[in-house]
Amino acid sequence: MIVKPKYLFLISLTLSAASVAALFHTFDDPYLIAKGFLFAVSLIAIGIKDGLTHEIPNAFLLPVLASGLIHFQPVSALEGFFSASLLFLIVSRATNGGLGGGDVKLMAAAGFVLGPFGVLGGALIGEALFFLAYPILRRKHCEKKSYAMAPWLGTGCFLAYLFIPTGGITI
Repeated sequence: MIVKPKYLFLISLTLSAASVAALFHTFDDPYLIAKGFLFAVSLIAIGIKDGLTHEIPNAFLLPVLASGLIHFQPVSALEGFFSASLLFLIVSRATNGGLGGGDVKLMAAAGFVLGPFGVLGGALIGEALFFLAYPILRRKHCEKKSYAMAPWLGTGCFLAYLFIPTGGITI
């Protein structure tokens, strides 16, 4: 484990404070700030849980879905729900679990919040962050064969929330 469990509360508090600062810096709309805060705190909790146990319980995904109901855009939410999650499901099946079911469900829930462009951008950012950190992770844990992806995907999705305009296909 990279981080000692006794520091997890301090880390989660620091990440929450940083996300609030980023949200207030980025948005003027209080609904988007509230949505982003619930989204960020949920992603932090999911990242910590996945990092410790390699498991994402369904109950942890409910606040992510709930954040998608704030400033709700139904078409964008449905498009986002299915766009990245279907790609992750295909990769999971093709690699016999190279990606876990929790990662697929996480991307579906994040897509509900971010829309199709946001969730695909978030997935790409998260994967890029993981691949940049992979040499360091591998050096520290050379015997380890699987890594928790939720911390990376969650970071990518939060950055996408800040920088990629959400929205689906306009009719």
